[in-house]
Amino acid sequence: MCPDGTWVGRTGPRCEFVCPPPRDAGSCGPVVCTLDATTGCEVCACNPPPRPDGGLPCFTGGCSGQLCADQPLGSTCEWRAEYGCYRTATCERQGSGQCAWTPTAALVACLATARDAGP
Repeated sequence: MCPDGTWVGRTGPRCEFVCPPPRDAGSCGPVVCTLDATTGCEVCACNPPPRPDGGLPCFTGGCSGQLCADQPLGSTCEWRAEYGCYRTATCERQGSGQCAWTPTAALVACLATARDAGP
C-alpha cells in the first residue's frame, strides 16, 4: 500500500512495488486484484469509481500497469520503457465506446521517445 492509500502491483524490470505519482483526492475507486497466472502473485490496481453519468468505468491492469480495458486484466511481468508512459496517462472510454489510453500529446510523445530508445 502506498502512502496515499492506493494499492499497486509489482512493476518494472525487477518487479518492484512502485507507487504512482500523487493523485487528486477521491479519484481512486475500489482496489481490484487479479492473480498473475505466470508468477502466481496477486496484482492490485486502483481503479476509477463508476462515472457520475452512470457509464461503466475503464480499468488499468497488467503487471506493469500498461493495459486499459473494460474489465480488470493481469499480464506477464516484463518491462518495456513505454510502460512508464502510462503512469500519468488516462484510461477511459473513447468516442468509439471502447476503453483505451487517451492519446494526449504528452502520451504520444512519451511513447515515441520510449520506442525510439529501443530495448
